[in-house]
Amino acid sequence: MRILLWFLIVPVLLLACALAMIWMPLPRPLPPAGSHERNLPAAIITGVLGIAAVAGLVVMAVSSFVQAGRVLDPVLLSAGLSSRGYMLFGQQYHGSVRGRQVDVYYVPNRSIWSPLLNIYVRADTGTRAAIGTGKPLLDCRDCPLVAVGEPDVGYLQIYAEDEAWVGRLLAEPANRAALSRLLDRQGAGGFRELYVQPERLWLRWRPQGVSESHVRQGLDDLLSLAEACESQR
Repeated sequence: MRILLWFLIVPVLLLACALAMIWMPLPRPLPPAGSHERNLPAAIITGVLGIAAVAGLVVMAVSSFVQAGRVLDPVLLSAGLSSRGYMLFGQQYHGSVRGRQVDVYYVPNRSIWSPLLNIYVRADTGTRAAIGTGKPLLDCRDCPLVAVGEPDVGYLQIYAEDEAWVGRLLAEPANRAALSRLLDRQGAGGFRELYVQPERLWLRWRPQGVSESHVRQGLDDLLSLAEACESQR
């Protein structure tokens, strides 16, 4: 928003500068105000200032986008993951946490598109499920809907290949609590879906503002659920 404001203000300032150079009274032997002799130097100076202003605004915009893409660095780098660029202004993180491979891809806000955060945790689940507050559509689309009897996670829609496996997973209160935090029905942290795939867990998240505490808790809950999913095989 600040950069957009500058893009609106700079042309006004340049116009004001050009008019001032044309109409400001100056002592002799400089050309009189409003004369044709003033137009050329005013145009040259305004053009140079305009080029410098545009260059400065581009640098500011790029710096702002880069900083937005690195907002997760404090959490994920401290967890032991390495970082590199992703999709121009985003970041990707890779490494091992609690003995599991973790891959994170983050793209900051882009115009009308909200930020997108994908977190993958390696887990040998041997099954497939999709969990969300609505029907998840990116995987397990043909899986049957599983009836959820536990009231604390009754708002979730769970589609799974193996209903018995889901029942064993939800039988543990700690697993239900982790799912509830990851897929908060109030959507306080933004839209989220969890996909259990045979070789990993995938949390797809469109955060409403990136909170370090939310990301740290989300990663911890994913790691705990990865252990729980493997134990249900």
